[in-house]
Amino acid sequence: VNRLMEGVEKRFKPDEQLIEPPAWWEQTRKLNARYARLLNTRRELSNEGREMDHCSGLYAAPVADKRSIVISLKLPTCRSTVELDADDLKIRQHVGPGNTAPHPNCIRTLNRLHTEWKKVARFEGRYGESRSRRF
Repeated sequence: VNRLMEGVEKRFKPDEQLIEPPAWWEQTRKLNARYARLLNTRRELSNEGREMDHCSGLYAAPVADKRSIVISLKLPTCRSTVELDADDLKIRQHVGPGNTAPHPNCIRTLNRLHTEWKKVARFEGRYGESRSRRF
């Protein structure tokens, strides 16, 4: 893991965008604005990990390599973090603070957003690259 992080640290400054937001994210920006935020810099991933007491800070390499997409959900009643497979948008992980199960409100919100993301991605395309799903 340390070797992976060293490579990302050399390639990207803390606030530098790791990748361009996917086309489907841009197309659903208005829908996402209320609850979902794409974590797309080393600092954003690290802050999410610190605030939520989990390891999202270690996901900079998979995000930079277009294998994972990490999204923060913030609702008035709860908060959670989501990891999506960058190729097929399948949900790999959805966790609450401290890697606990996400609150039911976060689950419902993610399900609604995820349905729209997949619809748009089907037409807009994703990254267009085939990547391994393994870290």
